[in-house]
Amino acid sequence: MATTTLNLYWDLASLDATTRHTATVTLIRTLADFQVAHEKTLVSSGLPALADSEETLDQLCASDVSYAVRRLLRGLPSSRQGARQGFSLALTELLSVMECITTKLVLDLLCQYTERADGMSGEETRDMLFGRLFGIMAIVGSGLMGRSDATCTDDVIRMVDLVAEIAGAKSYLNEVCYHVIINMLPTVDKMDDKSKVMAKILELFVRENMANVDEVNLTMAIQQQMSDVDLSRPFTGWASENVFDRANLQHMASIVREVPMGTNESQVDWTPQLHSIWDRLFTQLLHNNSNNKDAFFHEFWSIVVDGNLFSQQASHGRKYWGFQVINKVLPELSTDQMPLVFTENFMRTFINNLSSDVRFLNKAARQTAMTIQQVAEQNKQVGFAVVSQLIGKYGDRQFDRITRTKTVENLLATMDSQGIRNYLTYLARLFVQNQQDAKDSDEVSDRTVETQREWAMNQMLLLVTHPKTPKEESWINDVIQFIVVYTFFDVKPKASTKKSPKKSKATTVDYLNTFETAPTPALTEPTRNMCKAKFQALVLSLSKLPPTNKKTEIGQLKTRRWNGSTNDGRLWADVIYNHYQHLLSNKNLVLHGQVSDDADALKTIKSTLKVIDGLKAQIKKEEGGNASDVPYGFEILFFHVLLHSLLDQEEGAGLLGDLLNCFEKMEQQSKPAKKKSNKKKAVVEEQDDGEPEPIEVIVDILLSFLTSASPMLKGITEHVFELFSPLVTKQAMENLINIITTNENKDGGDELFGGDEDDSDMEEDDDVELVDQDESDDDDVMEIDEDEGDEQNGMVDEELRRKVEEAMRSQGILGDDSEEEELLDDDAMEAFDEKLAEIFKQKKMEKQDKKTMQESVVHFKNNVMDLLIIFARKNPTSPLLLGTIVPLLEIVQSTKAKATTMQFVNKVESYLKNKLGKATDVPTDFDDATLLDIVASVHTFAIETTASGGGSKPRSDMCSQLLLFLRKCIVGTGADVTIQSLQTDKKTKSQAQLLEKYMALYRDSLDAFLSKKTNQLHTSYFAALLQRFPQTCWEPFMQSTLVPHLDPTTCGNAFRHSYACQWTGLLIQQCVAKKNKSVDDEFTTTLLPTIVQHIQASAQALLADAETTTEKTNPSSSEKLKSLMKLAGLVDKTMLRLGSKITTWDTSLFTTLSTDKTFGTPLVRTTCKSILDRS
Repeated sequence: MATTTLNLYWDLASLDATTRHTATVTLIRTLADFQVAHEKTLVSSGLPALADSEETLDQLCASDVSYAVRRLLRGLPSSRQGARQGFSLALTELLSVMECITTKLVLDLLCQYTERADGMSGEETRDMLFGRLFGIMAIVGSGLMGRSDATCTDDVIRMVDLVAEIAGAKSYLNEVCYHVIINMLPTVDKMDDKSKVMAKILELFVRENMANVDEVNLTMAIQQQMSDVDLSRPFTGWASENVFDRANLQHMASIVREVPMGTNESQVDWTPQLHSIWDRLFTQLLHNNSNNKDAFFHEFWSIVVDGNLFSQQASHGRKYWGFQVINKVLPELSTDQMPLVFTENFMRTFINNLSSDVRFLNKAARQTAMTIQQVAEQNKQVGFAVVSQLIGKYGDRQFDRITRTKTVENLLATMDSQGIRNYLTYLARLFVQNQQDAKDSDEVSDRTVETQREWAMNQMLLLVTHPKTPKEESWINDVIQFIVVYTFFDVKPKASTKKSPKKSKATTVDYLNTFETAPTPALTEPTRNMCKAKFQALVLSLSKLPPTNKKTEIGQLKTRRWNGSTNDGRLWADVIYNHYQHLLSNKNLVLHGQVSDDADALKTIKSTLKVIDGLKAQIKKEEGGNASDVPYGFEILFFHVLLHSLLDQEEGAGLLGDLLNCFEKMEQQSKPAKKKSNKKKAVVEEQDDGEPEPIEVIVDILLSFLTSASPMLKGITEHVFELFSPLVTKQAMENLINIITTNENKDGGDELFGGDEDDSDMEEDDDVELVDQDESDDDDVMEIDEDEGDEQNGMVDEELRRKVEEAMRSQGILGDDSEEEELLDDDAMEAFDEKLAEIFKQKKMEKQDKKTMQESVVHFKNNVMDLLIIFARKNPTSPLLLGTIVPLLEIVQSTKAKATTMQFVNKVESYLKNKLGKATDVPTDFDDATLLDIVASVHTFAIETTASGGGSKPRSDMCSQLLLFLRKCIVGTGADVTIQSLQTDKKTKSQAQLLEKYMALYRDSLDAFLSKKTNQLHTSYFAALLQRFPQTCWEPFMQSTLVPHLDPTTCGNAFRHSYACQWTGLLIQQCVAKKNKSVDDEFTTTLLPTIVQHIQASAQALLADAETTTEKTNPSSSEKLKSLMKLAGLVDKTMLRLGSKITTWDTSLFTTLSTDKTFGTPLVRTTCKSILDRS
């Protein structure tokens, strides 16, 4: 026997299925080759063709093959890792290729190796049963059973007997044993003695009046494959021999529950695995053309599944099976069949278990919800069918809210356009014809109607806003029209006619597109207000919606310019207003409420529409070229304010008037200036003096939108500001900065929101949006109210003391010293308690109002900061950006770290560090003195904020990025240039002077950091500049700052001395020997002697200090010497690169250092040795 196959048997037992498969393929190929070679030696040997005993097996098969047969059969009972699976697979493949082996021989060996003895433990007995069963499965799977020359009828009957014996030994093997018999049926059907074998199978596996799920499964398989077999005996007691007969469904339901008649369900063993009979049932039920007696699918489902596995009396185990049945059948159902499975009992069980994590079957219900979504994603036509059931009769319209999932929302995203249209039609019908059954209680009925109508509107908006919903302009227009109708119009009721129409056929009214039927019941005022809110939400969502056709070639779709427009470039706001105008001419509709006849407002609206027509013509004319964003921005503003005027005509007309004035002024400014007389010119200048620029007025209007109660005006602010941002003036930018720098206290709120003339009016003012207090309750623990802090510090609220004293005097408790104290009766004490309670309640309300105002101010500042970020993104080269740096740094420094201001401060820091500090394009047109003042302010901020402990590393990094940004503004690029190279060119001479002053400020900060240990600047503040621009830093830093600080006595401490050495080495490494002759000459002639002198003098001083003191060496001395040695080694290697050696090294010093016990660390010894070797 070859030893090459032995290792493969170990791989057959691997837990990895791939390893087992590879080992099987290799083993069978090897054994086949051995067998072919062996058969060549058997020619004319006179041996039988088939091996029916072990003796003939050894003669007819190669030794490796006969060993493999025995080894694989012996390995079947093994429970080691994956041995049983691997050995059965290999045995199946081996029997399929070895034609000389008979079934009788395999059965004999199998029974021999899997024989059970009396003394075996339960685990050993189980292994033997499994081994025998796997062996029989290998015979059936290999096809050996179907070879008539190798298998006889007695062999098959013997196999049936063995399987029956295994099934009777252990109940948990029943299902597998019946599967083996079912797998044998195709082969038995082709046998000559089929009747004899089938009689044996029916005798052993199917009882009279079968009542077992395995028996039914086997019987159905026999019916499918052997129609000529008599099955009257098993179907004794059944209505017919068809399990799908309507009369058999109740009996079938009791069988699939696997609970014998008269037995309590709790007494029956239960397994989580679903029985395989369900595959056979659904295969026949869904794909079988049955006769009239057969039950339809919905009948089978209602009786066998819904009323059986999901009934209220069913156990958790049976309901778990029910969920698995649902998961199995859903992918097989057609669109028409899909609603049939969402029956009453299932929906009740599904919603109950999905709604809470503590339910027993919550995970099973979640898996079913996931399966539903997967099926809907694969078949787009299924979405509406499923959604209509989840929110329909047995479901709940608030399904997602009740179950705390997004099942319905996600299903909406899987619908195709037809499904969405069907769903919209359903929602429209629900909104219009909402009949209520509970007529006794009108109050409850009205409230329910309002809730359902609000839900219908929310679902319509969800289709528009959900990012995954396939958008099409056709159904979006339907949604717009529907919401506009029931927001602004009343539908006239149909006039009653004497002739009653025939109603023989049900007619379906399209409530989504036709408005001929008045809502039933009529819309209430709360519903009207809800529709107005949904109208604004619709306008807001459409203003941010990109064109539905992603391939539309209008402008540059990679930007957000075309958000809020249709595929042909038309604004959705324009479409909405056009729908409104069109509906005015509908005879079935009448405007709701009193129609305004304000002539001025109507004139303003008419003028606006005329201007809009001109803007459209201008935008169309500029398409394809360098189109300006300003006309498009005006068009957005005009249309959205027009839509706002439909809700509030007075405010809308006022805004339109201001916008028209701004537009006219901009038009005049854009026209070519004509020559005017000096007198006329002076008059014009006098008129314009003191008037704000049009863009400043527009920015103020946009800022008012941020505090507006109208979400559609607030929603367009950022988009419109981005379009107008190139026109922003210095004064407009200062207005933004002034808002951002406003204090968060009450005075700041009064300044932003219009003063404190009447606090009660302010709370109801529609132009002010106050943050909901509930949103910030969780953050209270992180803040300490200023008043509370004062109380904790011992400070007394004088106003509170005064009110309490007045209350005490009014009750006679606190009198003059001359008056005698009087005891209060119960009534007086009760009145005094009420007075005190009122005082403290007022105090509490004052604190609450103060906190609410603070949150509102911070919220407003956050929104304005977003505008500033948009300006920086859109206009990275604007010099106005430089003016934002210092005020924002002051905000970071002055704002206290509280929960309410944390997000705002983080946004400011992110803007300074990332948006400005890492900008690719930078301003170039600026005032030099202003820029230097900004640089000095950044340095001052960095020193002060780190000294106060305000986050050393993050703040230092932010300031470092800002300084690099300002350097880029000076140089114009991010290249590493020297001041000298800029001075040689006349064009860049002014840049060189400015860069020199910039580096001088940086040098002062570096000198302060190295020399003063109180300086708390982080090393990253300097490292970024030194690492990215070493050529720029060489001249300003080396000779005047870094090299003098190589002397440890000039540094604040050892830590700062180490960085002086490190940064000196960094500049030498990056600048010297880089083909720059001036730098190389300066280094060798000027800097090198000084560096060598400082290194040696400092080292000698450290040695002398160590010799004179008897105490243990200070660790800082070792650190200083280590830094010096690193620099000495770098300098020595740099001179080698320049082609020379340093001859001024004190060799005796380095010899002493290399042998010194105190300083002789490995680094020091290695560096000294290298220097001595090269000297």
